[in-house]
Amino acid sequence: MRAAVAGSVVPHHVEGVEVEVLAPEYQQILAVLAGSEAAGGLRAKQIAVQLGWQTTPARVEGVRSRVKRLTDRGWAAELRPNVFGAVSPAGPADVG
Repeated sequence: MRAAVAGSVVPHHVEGVEVEVLAPEYQQILAVLAGSEAAGGLRAKQIAVQLGWQTTPARVEGVRSRVKRLTDRGWAAELRPNVFGAVSPAGPADVG
């Protein structure tokens, strides 16, 4: 399996697909979500701050776009509108 490169497509999260298939910036976002102690989740600006990235409106929107893409493909969860968290260790398929 080849390592992902920046700008590569985000695959759907299914059993057997590991985080290493994601581009580095997506892996970093998931690490922040997984390591967050904020039970209520994080907003895009909070994720950018934790990553040490700029918090300009354009950069924050880029983070939001990436985390929304991760959410759409089952890698992260949108707990409330524009508030994100990690998915359960069992994965996205076990949703009620």
